Amino acid sequence: MLDEKGGNIKTELHISLEEAFFGCIRSIELASFYDKCEVCHGMGSQSKMCLQCKGVGQVLITQKSIFGTSQTVKSCPKCRGTGRIVTLKNKCKVCSGKGFVKEKKEVQVQIPAGIDNNQSIRIRNKGFLGKDLDEKNRGDLFVVICVDDHPVFKRKGQDLFSMMEIAPEIAKDGGQIDVNTIDGKIRLNINSGTQTGTKIKIEGKGMPSLTNRDIRGDYYLTINY
Repeated sequence: MLDEKGGNIKTELHISLEEAFFGCIRSIELASFYDKCEVCHGMGSQSKMCLQCKGVGQVLITQKSIFGTSQTVKSCPKCRGTGRIVTLKNKCKVCSGKGFVKEKKEVQVQIPAGIDNNQSIRIRNKGFLGKDLDEKNRGDLFVVICVDDHPVFKRKGQDLFSMMEIAPEIAKDGGQIDVNTIDGKIRLNINSGTQTGTKIKIEGKGMPSLTNRDIRGDYYLTINY
């Protein structure tokens, strides 16, 4: 049995840190998705289109009074708002008279740049059907994002952290090194006399803000040798 109002569906989606940085579109498959039976149109048995409302489920009622003419839209009395009339009592063989079927459903998920671990994305009208099988009464889909651990970068909020081994002579005399950030390679100056364990702050090379892609966190690189 379906609930009076369609319930929500909650599922998890694993993405990489790079996908969280750039944003992406991913597909997920819902194994237990309920749809109105296309054979019986949700009636549970053989049916035909209601001629009174022409399958809309609503009719226009015109009333005249001393104040003039008024029109109101009401649920069709013949089909009770379903838009269809049952012609045979035999149960639909496809849905066994339930009016709905369970099937697999693929849903596209738009993942915004900057999303963090355990944040969720709400996709309206992709949850369970309600008892009346009305798509407008369907619940929502909540996708909880799980950002997988990265082999190089660690994340804390919008900031990124990593470690890098350099040659001892560069740490002693100073020089330049190439550093791979999450969105490309940069050249970094190393001061002479840099000690092992020194943490260098690279501004604006962290994760983007979820609300403003022009704002980014910082990248902290720990130098070892």
